[in-house]
Amino acid sequence: MDVGARLTELKAMVTTKLSEMTLANLNTAMNQIMTIGGGSGYATADLQVTGAASQPSYAALLIDGWAPTLSTGAPARRRIIVRKVVSTPKATFSFDKKTQQSYDISWGCFYVSNSILPIHIVDQQA
Repeated sequence: MDVGARLTELKAMVTTKLSEMTLANLNTAMNQIMTIGGGSGYATADLQVTGAASQPSYAALLIDGWAPTLSTGAPARRRIIVRKVVSTPKATFSFDKKTQQSYDISWGCFYVSNSILPIHIVDQQA
């Protein structure tokens, strides 16, 4: 947030890589605009091009990680809940023996309502 910026100018983003190159992860990266199907021994994905496909499907993210160590020295957990997100995917299909393949995704966080905060962080205390 820029110095002197108003709360209405706050922008939050979550960026990650999905390392499993599955059709389900591709669909997640593309805001659930694909129809996943298949048959015996194969899976399919069809990109929807209807009018509904232009309306974003918002999702929520649960991010689990580590909080500062507890006073006992034991590791503590941290959970971040990002309530209304839509992704900006970078779905690149390149195959190289030297690097691991992944879907690069950035999720933008959006305002929900006065009673629902967009980001909630919980640290384990005991």
